[in-house]
Amino acid sequence: MTTRDSSRTASSRVGGTAVFLQNRDFFGALVVHVPLLDALRQADLDAPLVVYSPFERARVYTSIGLADDVVVYGAAGGKLWSDLRERRFDRIVSLRPQSFGLTALISTAGAGRTLGYATALSRLVLTRTIRRDTRIYRSVNYVNLLAEEVPVPPFEDVVRRLAARGTRTDDQRPYVLMPCGSEERKLWGEANFIALARQIVHADPDARFELVLGSGETRYVELFARAGLGERTHALIDGSLPDIARSMLRARVVVANDCGPSHVAQLSGAPVVLLFGNWDGAARARIDEWFWPRPGARCLTTRASAPIASIAVADVLAAACAVRDRPTDPAAIELVADELAGAR
Repeated sequence: MTTRDSSRTASSRVGGTAVFLQNRDFFGALVVHVPLLDALRQADLDAPLVVYSPFERARVYTSIGLADDVVVYGAAGGKLWSDLRERRFDRIVSLRPQSFGLTALISTAGAGRTLGYATALSRLVLTRTIRRDTRIYRSVNYVNLLAEEVPVPPFEDVVRRLAARGTRTDDQRPYVLMPCGSEERKLWGEANFIALARQIVHADPDARFELVLGSGETRYVELFARAGLGERTHALIDGSLPDIARSMLRARVVVANDCGPSHVAQLSGAPVVLLFGNWDGAARARIDEWFWPRPGARCLTTRASAPIASIAVADVLAAACAVRDRPTDPAAIELVADELAGAR
């Protein structure tokens, strides 16, 4: 694996690229930025790459080699402007089109190339702008900014590089289940995931499972044990991005809520089934931005407004078997019936 010259500290080096991340503080938002940062890193392994974010969570990028430094800033003011001027970046990429102040500041920071999404101001003051397309997957939207700047590696290669930093060793090929999520309305639910696992075992007696969980979902380990699935189930709890990546490269199929780790699955190329709640009738808008319609990927939601738990286990099982057995089939977004309609 090619290595970079790290003999100088990030703060003492000049040139390279600064990236201003989107103003979203959750794990999935971190993951969808990874392909853009990887493309910039791979284009010049020795050039400084500095991430600017309003959130401490972004510091993870230094630990996985996707940034030399992370600057957590509070406002687009003089302190930030001075930092940009001192580092003398060759390129500044902004993913925050709605921040008028930040756009103005970046335009006067001295970089030769400034990239961002098109607004009335950015068209006048940045060197390259494109339309921000909210109808496509966010990672694709981000890397489109780099189309005339650097080569963009296949997303699967990005995940392989992440996985190379992982520490887990396991030769099994499990069914990976992701019941995790930060919002109750996005959770398919305990009973559904357990019922799905039982039906998978009925169809595939040798099936093994890996649960990708956050610290708030550890109860699933005991629940799967009570359901008689304990001996065939392993859990990855609060896993690092590299270890989640390693799991995705081994997965037979992934079934996930709309959650942060699901984006590692999507980027990896693994067969994947994503479940989106349509609680407000606006699921399609969320799907457009947070589901990548590539071969071997399926997304399920209900036709009408309904809780995510109303997506039937049978529909999820059928989709999982389809992507497992035909991983090169085109992507599909399936609008399924509300199984619980009669009970409400």
